[in-house]
Amino acid sequence: MIVSYTHPFSLFINIALLAPTGLAVIFVAGYLDSFYRLDGVWFYVYLVVGFFVVRRVYWFLQKKIGSPLGTFLYCRYTLGADVSWSDCRIIYPFFSYNSEGIWHPMTHVKSLPKELRREAIFMGLRQTNKIQK
Repeated sequence: MIVSYTHPFSLFINIALLAPTGLAVIFVAGYLDSFYRLDGVWFYVYLVVGFFVVRRVYWFLQKKIGSPLGTFLYCRYTLGADVSWSDCRIIYPFFSYNSEGIWHPMTHVKSLPKELRREAIFMGLRQTNKIQK
């Protein structure tokens, strides 16, 4: 599983989501292996099955919580834009890598007056056809 990030908030949230879920798989696999006292191969079977479960759980948490939270922190504290959580659930793909490996840091927004920054972010979204508003 590759952890990709576009800004420090994204990296921190990715690690914060991935580390506990990965450790949980290792502990559960070890517990099941010792509880059932089966051959040691079962530990690896539990580990592989757990890996796929964790991958799905991580993906779900990342899409529902991680990416919007990283976008919220980036927009609020780095760009200084007054965005809400519902805004961030809409705009988070704009601040993540797209299929070509491109992301839009929008650092020029910092030079605008504070009350115009949110609208500038949404204007950038419209120009790249990420949303229709």
